[in-house]
Amino acid sequence: MTTTTHINSKGKKSLNMVSNPTLPDSDAQFRRVRKMIEDLHAEIMAEPLRMVLQLSTNEKTGLSVNVPISTCTPTALCMRYCYTLQGRTWMPSSLAVQMRNQRLFDYLATASDDVVRTVAYDIAAQCRKKKTKMLRWNGVGDLSVGACRVINMLLAIDPELTLWVISRRADMIVRLDDAANLRLQISLDPTTPVKVEATLRSLAHNYRKAAVRYAFTRTAESDVANGPINTTFNYHKSDDRAWFGVDPTACPASVPVDKGGIGHKGACASCQRCFAPREASF
Repeated sequence: MTTTTHINSKGKKSLNMVSNPTLPDSDAQFRRVRKMIEDLHAEIMAEPLRMVLQLSTNEKTGLSVNVPISTCTPTALCMRYCYTLQGRTWMPSSLAVQMRNQRLFDYLATASDDVVRTVAYDIAAQCRKKKTKMLRWNGVGDLSVGACRVINMLLAIDPELTLWVISRRADMIVRLDDAANLRLQISLDPTTPVKVEATLRSLAHNYRKAAVRYAFTRTAESDVANGPINTTFNYHKSDDRAWFGVDPTACPASVPVDKGGIGHKGACASCQRCFAPREASF
């Protein structure tokens, strides 16, 4: 097992931190979170339907729409490194928010346009109140029919609000309208099945501002990705960041500040590498 130097934003070293940390068994943790969602299902369904989407906040990525991982079609790497399986986003209170949001989207899948419009206007109002011009869609989870309807309505009613939509689901991406304020990030990784990747890549050409992004998470200096990578996320916890040497693909918010990285707060809005409208550099 190797160790590496971790340097926080104040330039202080965290010594003897393991560079290839013990991560949860992906299958076991995924099943655990799915079981928690199943256990909460009856409780959430017994509540009155909430017609307001609950937005979440994240210091790095900003305001976001989160739904349960039951909407995902995860790859092997996605399951292993998904922060939903490791952080606070799988706590019961967070799961409840995600499930209420998905319950609303399930309802909106067949609701009238007027109802969808009302929900979209409320989201726009929440963003204005938070003084943000960018909303991340799927900080956790993936698209559904109802979510796509809300996204399309929101794109139309608030052209000043940028929607950063992340998805691996081709069957849902095709439902999205092309719009100047849509930033579609089609997520791939080295374990994405070949046929799935081909289908997702073909969809990118339907959107003027779509970005196909190959991502990789590096937890040790010996970690090597199989194939070209657009963004590498070095192992980090907020300002405590591993340093594996210069890497032009490294997310700047996962690189020590004194090594050229940027601060955690608002990093995604200032960088935008993950969803800038460029094709993957293969």
